Amino acid sequence: MTEINLTTKRLWPTSIAAAMLILDATLSDKDKQKIKGLPRKNLYRLYQGLGKLICDGFGLDNGNDELITETFETDPSLAMKTLISCYWEHLNIAG
Repeated sequence: MTEINLTTKRLWPTSIAAAMLILDATLSDKDKQKIKGLPRKNLYRLYQGLGKLICDGFGLDNGNDELITETFETDPSLAMKTLISCYWEHLNIAG
């Protein structure tokens, strides 16, 4: 998967919608199709690859409390899981 390079706080997304736009712009069509094709119950398979990308690129482990709060979670790893689920839904609803 492509690296998300948002190393400064001012570039971190602070909303789920912004995070979805960044993932859309960053991930390849091939990666998007793989994510879209996974059954919801298998999203856990994305936690190490895409999940690390989200945690690192979106600053979840480095103080992006706004995005964590936006997911209605209190822990970065739970917020990452919520964002993966949201992205899966985004891909499957968008077509």
